[in-house]
Amino acid sequence: MTNRIIQLILGAFLFVSSVNTAIAQTLTEASIKSLFANQPDYQANYTVTRGKESIKFRLAKKGHRFRHDLMPIQNAAPSVNEQYRFYKIITLTTPGRPVLALDPQEQTYSEMPESEKFPTPDFLPYFEAALKRARRVSAIGLGPQVVDGHKTRRLRISFEVGAEEEDAIIYVATDLKELIVRMDAADKNGPMSFSMSDISLQVPDELFDVPVSYKQVGFDSFLSAMKKKILK
Repeated sequence: MTNRIIQLILGAFLFVSSVNTAIAQTLTEASIKSLFANQPDYQANYTVTRGKESIKFRLAKKGHRFRHDLMPIQNAAPSVNEQYRFYKIITLTTPGRPVLALDPQEQTYSEMPESEKFPTPDFLPYFEAALKRARRVSAIGLGPQVVDGHKTRRLRISFEVGAEEEDAIIYVATDLKELIVRMDAADKNGPMSFSMSDISLQVPDELFDVPVSYKQVGFDSFLSAMKKKILK
C-alpha cells in the first residue's frame, strides 16, 4: 500500500472524528450529552466529503465496538489495477483489544500497529472535547427534512471557540431512536459533510467476529499481499 493510500484512509477517519466534535442538540449541557451518550447501535453506508474529495464505507456500531468495511483505493489514481479498484478491507475495533484488519480477498487478518489505528467515530468523547474548547454553545431548530427515507429534525449548532464561531447542521432521525444521520458544516478548508444511507438498527454480534477460515499474518505481510494486487 502506498503512503498516499494510507493517508487517504486515515484522513477520512480523522475527518469523521473531527466533524463529530461540532455537534449538539439543545442549549442545556445535560440534554446534549444525553443525545450522544444514547446514540443507538446501527449499521449504515457512510459518505464522508471534504471539499471535492469523498470516501464511502460501511460502518457498524454495537456498544463501543465498531466495524468499518472499506474500499481504500476507490478514489485512487489510475496507477492502481482496475480489477482491484474495489478491493475491500475490514477493521474491527473492540475496547481493550488490538484493532484488527481483515482482508476478505486473501482471507487473512492482522493486528494493526498503533501508528496505523483509526479513531472510532464515537460521538460523546469528541463532543466533550469540543465543549471544553467552546466559550458558548447554541442551537436552533430548522424544521423537519427527510433523509434517506427517514424523518429528521434539523438543528443548527454553533460553537464559539475564541474569536471564531463554528457552525454545523445536524439531522436527527426521529424514527431511528435519535440517530444522527447527516451533518453539513464548513471551516477554513471548505465545506464538509457526512451522511448515512441504507441504515439498520439491527446489528448482529457476528459482524465483529473474525471468520474461522481466516489466517493471522504480520501487518507487513498483510499490506504486501494487498499491494501486489492493487498496484500495476
